[in-house]
Amino acid sequence: MPRILGTPHWPQFSLHRFTFQAAKVAASANLAMTVTATDATSGTLGINGIVLPFAGSIVRAAWNWSGAITGGTFTLTPTLNGANISVAKLIASALATQNGLVAVDGQEPGARFAAPTSAGVPVLLGVNLVTTSGFLPAGSLDLSVDVYVLLENVQL
Repeated sequence: MPRILGTPHWPQFSLHRFTFQAAKVAASANLAMTVTATDATSGTLGINGIVLPFAGSIVRAAWNWSGAITGGTFTLTPTLNGANISVAKLIASALATQNGLVAVDGQEPGARFAAPTSAGVPVLLGVNLVTTSGFLPAGSLDLSVDVYVLLENVQL
């Protein structure tokens, strides 16, 4: 579920956090992470994307594994409409750290997205996770990823 973090000095901007998760991540995984919802029966929803109702930018991604990675690496890539973004600063690439974050300025080209079209075609935010064949402990670690999005021109 989105959590509004607030930007009182810039009311036309709104910073939101969206949480994605993956359970018991395997070696050689290549998957779209699912949306976390604390009120869902299983703790997750069966969806992989968040509808973004306004134009804006992805500005941060933070991750936390449930334990230490003892072998191999992982790569986390935010997605827009199912396609990996190309902004290297927002891609956690070939890492073995238990937790961390990547960040860019809100004006970074490639991290920005347009508002939905007038025909109601949404922009979907997601996260792809890839692990190497040597990823350990395979099938034992859970992952939570928070993606921070700055929505702009928010007028209700």
